[in-house]
Amino acid sequence: MKQAMIILLLVLGGGYTQLTGSNADYFLMDSVGYDSLSSADQILLDSILPLYHQAGDNADKLGYLEVLVNELYDEKLWPKYNEILLSLAKNFLEKEPDNKAYKNYLASAMINLGLIYKNHGNIEKALETYHISLKMKEEMGDSNGIASNLNNIAVIYKFQKEPGKALQYYRKANLYFEAIQNKRGAAYTANNIGMIYSELGYPDSTLKYYTKSLSQKKEINDQFGIAMSLNNLGEYYKKQGNAEQALAYYTESHDAFEKVQAKPNMATCLINIGRIHLENNDLAKALKNAKRSLALAREVRYPVKIYNAALLLYTIYKRQQKFAESLKMYELYIHMKDSVINVQNQKAAIKQQMTYEFEKKEALLQAEQEKQQLAHREKVKRQQLIIWAVGAGLLLVIVFSVFLYQRFKVTQAQKLVIEDQKKIVDEKNKHITDSINYAKKIQEAILPSEKERIQAFQNGKTGDNHFVLYLPKDIVSGDFYWVYPTPDNQVIWATADCTGHGVPGAFMSMIGTSLLNEIVIEKNIREPGPILNELRLGIKQALGYSAKNPIRHTDPSELSEKEAAQSQTTEMASLSETTEKMALSTYTEVSADKPSETTVKDGMDIALCSWDKNTNRLLFAGAYNPLYIYRNKNTREKKQDSSTETSIKANPNNDHMLPEKKADSPTETSIKRYQDNGYELMEVKANRQPIGIYIRETPFVQHELQLQPGDTLYTFSDGFTDQFGGAGKQHTGKKFTAKRLRELLFTMQDKPIDDQKKILAQTFESWKKDHEQLDDVCIIGVKI
Repeated sequence: MKQAMIILLLVLGGGYTQLTGSNADYFLMDSVGYDSLSSADQILLDSILPLYHQAGDNADKLGYLEVLVNELYDEKLWPKYNEILLSLAKNFLEKEPDNKAYKNYLASAMINLGLIYKNHGNIEKALETYHISLKMKEEMGDSNGIASNLNNIAVIYKFQKEPGKALQYYRKANLYFEAIQNKRGAAYTANNIGMIYSELGYPDSTLKYYTKSLSQKKEINDQFGIAMSLNNLGEYYKKQGNAEQALAYYTESHDAFEKVQAKPNMATCLINIGRIHLENNDLAKALKNAKRSLALAREVRYPVKIYNAALLLYTIYKRQQKFAESLKMYELYIHMKDSVINVQNQKAAIKQQMTYEFEKKEALLQAEQEKQQLAHREKVKRQQLIIWAVGAGLLLVIVFSVFLYQRFKVTQAQKLVIEDQKKIVDEKNKHITDSINYAKKIQEAILPSEKERIQAFQNGKTGDNHFVLYLPKDIVSGDFYWVYPTPDNQVIWATADCTGHGVPGAFMSMIGTSLLNEIVIEKNIREPGPILNELRLGIKQALGYSAKNPIRHTDPSELSEKEAAQSQTTEMASLSETTEKMALSTYTEVSADKPSETTVKDGMDIALCSWDKNTNRLLFAGAYNPLYIYRNKNTREKKQDSSTETSIKANPNNDHMLPEKKADSPTETSIKRYQDNGYELMEVKANRQPIGIYIRETPFVQHELQLQPGDTLYTFSDGFTDQFGGAGKQHTGKKFTAKRLRELLFTMQDKPIDDQKKILAQTFESWKKDHEQLDDVCIIGVKI
């Protein structure tokens, strides 16, 4: 299955490289070094650039460029796309000076340009650029953008060792965030103010703002931010000589970091705890925490953390007079110290080279501008001479005639160019379409065949007892289904809806199919709840997201907190400039009054079932997608008479669950019942979270049900219920809705399973009529 997914990537991603790898018009620049990019960056380019070229609206084009600037990780590539964004926004504003969307994109590009200047050490230009962006945000009345720019300016002054000016701008930013009730922005700027007061030597003010920041982060349930604030309070009390309080806050900070699996930060807290125990001459506790820190540091391969843990262990062993162990840790400390120095030297060399290239490009641009200005002045002089020379009407007629002739020639030339370009576009479109059609064959080959499905779902009876209605919107689909019969007479099946449709959705479906095979077949995990937990981890790892590399949409103030931690602890000095760029350049996308629950939208919704055909026991877990069970009411009444009422429960004892943050109640019943036409429908709810990055990830709740002969089960994506159309004038242009689907299923319970599929397909086409199909459709029905 993994090989099939790789083939699909080669067909689609490789196709783009062959067509456009040397095409400056496609990549919008002469060279991108495509083959040297990470797989995540390659997928992003292959997904966004086609949308950019197909966009008919200028604002949409700028929006796609901003996505590339904000999401690309390559430090040499995203600044180039920011230059294009900046240039296009300026050009569009020249034609439409009052367009607010253009102004907003220009202001965002200016923020990114300020970050580029700062990274290259040109602080003066960075400040100038931030102030330009600030002025634009003030003209638009964008309070959130104003606060973000004030925060960026404060970061510059802190970087320049001017804490007084930094404090002034942090306080202004904090006032703006509080005025618009942006609790997240207010919490982080309050923390920044506390760090400035700590640097200036005002302990009371430091404690006041640290405490205020912690309280605000608890209000918005920002677990990582809470852990950072607890660590800062630990540093505060350590600085005040209160070792007992410092130890308490360090311990609480470690536990908070452990909840979000921030292992580098956990290692730092353990070092701080170990140092306090060492100062208290409690060598046993100091040794225990130092060893745990070293193990975590080695696990995440973090040289600075290993370096600090080895140094602490060297000191402890030396005091214990364990000289062999002490020497071993000292050698590790020296080795890691050399590694850190080498990494720092490499970063400095890369930064120096990038600065040289940037300054060289700036000089060339300035020379080009001067050349254009000189050409413009010359053109003005020539026009003046022409105006004075033209004195008679006959001459005006001649000049006008010549102008018309020249325009005719230009028009003819342009027509030929357009015709040639159309041929090129048609050829490329055919190549792309052929590649996608081939990808469709690969995707169809990966899906379970009809024969495999029949063998999986049959339960000692002849004939087929299931159907699959699969209607892709485009050539390839973002919806997929997956079936696996286990050796012990169980069948596990899934109906999944990946982010998007077409090519992007197909990528996700390949990843999902491959991960399900790995989890169920290779790892032998058979229960839906643990399967979905593992699937979520696999999706995040496949897309390059982790606790060490957080999602792009973070606050600019979070960066400054990490920068502030540089001045307090050696460990925080290793945080990368990439994290700073991501935080500063994208913070304005966060809602002012509500944290986004879809910060990163890559992932899928899924319904996953496991049916034991020996006992008719069914396990179910879902991400947004529910399970429908239709049952004859007479059958249910007989079962109730014999005291075998269907039970539904969640399974909280799950070794494969993620660390619990705020999970659903494990004893809560999540079922709704409907009755009609002699049948009862049980709708088993799914978790309200996707398979992917989510602001409050919880373990997936697993439901256990006892099925009865004659029950019919349905799992589905949302493509059917979200389709626009209608059966009459009053419903034209409306969604089909889940309610209509439930009513339709009630009416067809007395029909054979094959007829049910036909009825669903006919109903969908009748409802859709002339409307465009909005999404992929996938429904699985199983008769027990």
